[in-house]
Amino acid sequence: MTQPHQIDREAVALLPCPFCGSELRFRRGVNPYGHCQTEGCFANRAQTVPLDDPKQVAAWNRRPAPEAVAWREKVARIIDPSSASNSNGQTAAMRERWARATAKADAILALIATHPVQAPEAVAWRVKDYADGWILFHHEAPARKSGEARNGALVEPLYTHPVQGGEG
Repeated sequence: MTQPHQIDREAVALLPCPFCGSELRFRRGVNPYGHCQTEGCFANRAQTVPLDDPKQVAAWNRRPAPEAVAWREKVARIIDPSSASNSNGQTAAMRERWARATAKADAILALIATHPVQAPEAVAWRVKDYADGWILFHHEAPARKSGEARNGALVEPLYTHPVQGGEG
């Protein structure tokens, strides 16, 4: 383990606070740590990062992709529209509601990630023949060729519709 007096800001690279975006303040000494100093920030009250523990420094620096955070918040707002992600000025009950909503959002997004929706496969193709109506094709290639021959006529895939009630 590194000696406390050897730890300094340059030796340990910490990303800014994930809650408010401000730089962290460093405390050196026997148990060195990084700490957010922003008044009202969640990390100011709860989070410190031990600078002498590389695993915790790596965990602090690990951030989800911005689009993942945006989707999580969108889904959480659908689950509980009255909840909000901003922790400033919230009561404990409001923070608890937001925590429940984001936990449900995480579960939904994990389920979607593990069960991707497959696009249906076309069963036929139709080409708009402006003089005669529609021409049907079994395969895409001949349909596209016919559409090109007709000066860029509309070519559309046709899909089956699921049978209701499970009977075919």
